[in-house]
Amino acid sequence: RVTFGCKSTTFSLSVQEPTKFTYIFSRRTGASRWYDVAVDLTVQPGAEARTIPVDIKPGSCPNPLNPRRAGVLPLAILGSDALQVSSIDVDSIRLAVNGNVLENLVPLRVSVEDVGTPHILTSRDRLDCTVAGPDGFEDLALKYANRELTLALEEALGRALVRAETLTISLRAEINTDHPDGNTCSNILEGEDVIWVTPRRK
Repeated sequence: RVTFGCKSTTFSLSVQEPTKFTYIFSRRTGASRWYDVAVDLTVQPGAEARTIPVDIKPGSCPNPLNPRRAGVLPLAILGSDALQVSSIDVDSIRLAVNGNVLENLVPLRVSVEDVGTPHILTSRDRLDCTVAGPDGFEDLALKYANRELTLALEEALGRALVRAETLTISLRAEINTDHPDGNTCSNILEGEDVIWVTPRRK
């Protein structure tokens, strides 16, 4: 939508690369006395994200996080015949909760190995997960420090974690465009899984 004063126009464009357009508000006669005004617009092509399976603590259900415990939390981007995980730009991986990116959080270790089987989230409760193990496809296995993850979650949420709550963790990554799987249409990858903040022991 382009608006100038009280005049507004909506239009659609389809572009394959950044393209510059000039929109002209034409002069017309009468009391309103519109004059020619040119507005330069640069339109960027949109890129739809490809949904990918993500598994927190592969082989475990639920996926517990103990905020008080040291150690690591495994997370895997699951490969398939449609996704070679070796094509993923590891530096582009970002985690988020409630739409807020977990800033300054990077994995301690990264490896390529077969660790899990895809699971589609439905209810997003603590048991919306799978214990299924390797499925024959290589996965991108990441390990995050428990304490760093806890701090990042609390900063993103603006509060302390609540014991026994379930959180949906989203992941965003990009395909390395230098890889044979890279292309201009679906280089953005998105997925999500749930974690369960363990309750206090009685």
